[in-house]
Amino acid sequence: MLAEFDVEVVVCASLGGETGTLLSTLIPEAGVTLASSESSGWNGGYAHDRRSGERRVVATMSGAALTRHEIDDRPTTSAPTTWSVRRGGDGR
Repeated sequence: MLAEFDVEVVVCASLGGETGTLLSTLIPEAGVTLASSESSGWNGGYAHDRRSGERRVVATMSGAALTRHEIDDRPTTSAPTTWSVRRGGDGR
């Protein structure tokens, strides 16, 4: 949403698995800069059915925990940060 207001947005993420492949395509297409590293695990995801107008969870899968080396190699940015959200498989 911030990109829609011409705010520079940079997402720093470790991406892996099919979900990571999808995200690595969709994030830049949304006008957001992606600084990523490859993960040997997978990113989480979910599917909702909203055909009835209500949100019904169809499937959900948590992401894999990052390895010690993947944590050390996480992407960073030198862009000014006003806030950030970090979530790994183990809550980091």
